[in-house]
Amino acid sequence: MSTTPPLGVPLARPLPGHTVRPPGRVLLAAVVSLAVLWTAARVGAAVARLVSLRAIERWVVDGGGEPMVAVTTVDSWVPAAVEACLLVALWACTSAWLARSRRVCDAMAPTTHALSRRWAWWAWVTPVVCWWFPFRYVRDVLRAVGERPRRLLAWWWAAWLVVVVVDTAGLWLVDEQPTVESLVLAARLDLVAGLALAVALVPWLVLVRRVASGTGRLAAARLAGPVR
Repeated sequence: MSTTPPLGVPLARPLPGHTVRPPGRVLLAAVVSLAVLWTAARVGAAVARLVSLRAIERWVVDGGGEPMVAVTTVDSWVPAAVEACLLVALWACTSAWLARSRRVCDAMAPTTHALSRRWAWWAWVTPVVCWWFPFRYVRDVLRAVGERPRRLLAWWWAAWLVVVVVDTAGLWLVDEQPTVESLVLAARLDLVAGLALAVALVPWLVLVRRVASGTGRLAAARLAGPVR
């Protein structure tokens, strides 16, 4: 039987000796800003790459020259490096924010989590379990703060899984058959993944706001003293 209190119900007595301090505004702003920036960078780079590759494809068909030599002019490392740096920064900030949010939940002990706190960092990058551990971790934190947005969670995670699947398909396509045609198809898949990422961004920002609001309530309840 779940021990999660419904919304509006006072929380249980906090555990003694635990410090309750919700994640700071700077970290929260970094999580939101980096998510938006990474999504914009992915979509913008995908559109630019697809347009360039389509132009090269037409040029090659018209007898313009060696296709793979032309393609190398599109495969600049700069956009990929920018995306990679944004992604690493987003992973670090989001993981730190989730871990600190979880610490607030643990201090108040309103519910039992399925995963330990360290999975805030490793759930996203560990093979196999990355398909469902981040979802479970975020779901449990939301439950701990009295939120149960099932539709938002399903929307966010379904869109994220589309991103992962399409990205994997695009990488496999380029590795197996690196021709101009396959690169154009991979660029189209990259654009699909970028658009799916934009779809996932909307519910993710709402979920972040709800977690931030919930941890703020928990911390305020702790400062106000235990419920009698």
